[in-house]
Amino acid sequence: MKKLITLVFTMIIALSSVCYANEAKEQVSIVYFNGSNLNKNDVNKIIYKPVLDMLSSRFNVIEDSVHKDKLVAQGLSDIASIDKSDLLNTFKDDQQTSYIVLIQIDPCLGPKNMAGNLKIVDLKQQNYLFNGRILRDTTWGSPYAVLKKIAKENESIIQEKLINI
Repeated sequence: MKKLITLVFTMIIALSSVCYANEAKEQVSIVYFNGSNLNKNDVNKIIYKPVLDMLSSRFNVIEDSVHKDKLVAQGLSDIASIDKSDLLNTFKDDQQTSYIVLIQIDPCLGPKNMAGNLKIVDLKQQNYLFNGRILRDTTWGSPYAVLKKIAKENESIIQEKLINI
């Protein structure tokens, strides 16, 4: 009986520490626009899923359709045209989110050219950690090869600017 009580107590302590660890993580909202004319499931698997997994290791991640809908309602559906003041205004009532990651994949520019946009905003400091357009091409591969290059670039930037801070 004593071993059972000790086991139950140990499990309660372990579970409470896991719950506390999740609460202690900062929150990141991901706003994702997939404008690609490629298979949406493939694009999401190549671009969005790895970023989601990467950020989930360090942050509480929100797949943020609420703020995306607010941006779209304001006529802001192209990340390149969304500026910091638009984002700060849209997130002004959100006290939980520390960072915003905006990812956009544009339609193919040709069979071997593609572009995307990536913005990372620190809401506490109200500044960009990254704001840029990623244009990639390939001489040997398909649009999916180009998409994988953009994905690796996104992951590298997010690792440097957000995970390693």
